[in-house]
Amino acid sequence: MKRVFYLGLTVIFIFLMLGCPAPRPDKELELAKEKLEIAKNEEAPVFAKEDFTTAEKNYIDATNLVNQGKNEDAKTKALISITNSERAILNTRMRKAQESLSKLENLLKEAESLRMDVVYPESYNNYTNSYALSISLYNSSNYVESLNNSQKTISEVEITLKELKDKWNTARSELNRVISRTERLKKVAKWLSAEVQEIEATINEARNLLNEAKLDESIQKSREANTKIDEIVQKLKQKNEQELDNTGKKLKEYKINSISIKFLYFASSKEIVYNALKNTGIKIALVYEEAASPKQENIDVSKMSDQELKSYKNSLETELSSIKEEIKVLYSQAQEDYNNSNYEDSLEKLDRINQLLEVYSLKLNQFNIVEKEIEKRKAKFAKQPSKNIYSVKSGDFLSRIAGKLFRGQYWWWPKIFTLNKDKITDPDIIEVGTELIIPPIPEE
Repeated sequence: MKRVFYLGLTVIFIFLMLGCPAPRPDKELELAKEKLEIAKNEEAPVFAKEDFTTAEKNYIDATNLVNQGKNEDAKTKALISITNSERAILNTRMRKAQESLSKLENLLKEAESLRMDVVYPESYNNYTNSYALSISLYNSSNYVESLNNSQKTISEVEITLKELKDKWNTARSELNRVISRTERLKKVAKWLSAEVQEIEATINEARNLLNEAKLDESIQKSREANTKIDEIVQKLKQKNEQELDNTGKKLKEYKINSISIKFLYFASSKEIVYNALKNTGIKIALVYEEAASPKQENIDVSKMSDQELKSYKNSLETELSSIKEEIKVLYSQAQEDYNNSNYEDSLEKLDRINQLLEVYSLKLNQFNIVEKEIEKRKAKFAKQPSKNIYSVKSGDFLSRIAGKLFRGQYWWWPKIFTLNKDKITDPDIIEVGTELIIPPIPEE
């Protein structure tokens, strides 16, 4: 028995001397893996990349050590991995809460700039209180609760902000529309000044309400003004009919026939008008500056040379033709606007036509003056005889020849000398038989 006892002690001693292998850290590895999965799902690779990467590396090292039978070292690595994963989860939640709080803060600033406190005061108050609660939760390290509360509030604020922006856009659009229509009315309906003033008063109310962020009231006032404009449209229609008729009669007086051009758009910009007309194939020279304040041209055509007079006439013909083409196109478009119930546009074009007709009348008058001057010169030239040839006789000299031909007015000899410089050099010495060109005899 003693021998058996001592043998057992010897075996135990040898076993202790050789070392007892540590158990596998399966629980630690399983927990480390679970923590890594949680960290990954909470977006730790984005918000806590360094901590997550370290945790992942330690977990991989732990599994490798287990495969090598180094269970004690593997356990240590697994525990380190768990610690890093927990740190990554905490930092992720904190940073996501920070990001959410920052976004909510910016949305509330935008809401404030859009006067949500006036338009939707109850909602705005709820959102600011919720923001304060999220901050309180964050400061208490309740990051998950802070994040959840912020995200819920963000969703609600974004919906209300969209409604608010739409309302602001509607209010501004309604106001701008009625302002634009009123400005056009003022141009074409000066005879409706009282009605326009009433509309402008309503517009000022709408504008003041908009400045106070009373959007619903502003929209209502703008629409009231638009309704008043709609009522004036019927008066514009009657005026439009009269002006079309009157302008049509003027065009007949000036023998300007209307034309039909479809889909031709006119704008206030003279470049756009020019391009539109050019695309029709009409060659024009714009006269819009002149039409604004037409002036009578005071040009003394009697002092022009024949060449200058001819050039001036051609210039006037070009301008008159250009104005006529512009008038034709404008009148055609005015008719089309009337047919489409665009009475303001039609009246504006008719007003433009009348301005152009004033310019046309002035230039036509000047053209007639030029034609009369040309006819006068033709008539005067027709009365004069054609140039004569005089053959020099013995004893002739220029002053004697001038006296014979110009009814004794011998002092007109330079006229003969000027025409015959190629034949004579001295007015007192002329060879007999020289053929001299004699200018027309002046009228008495």
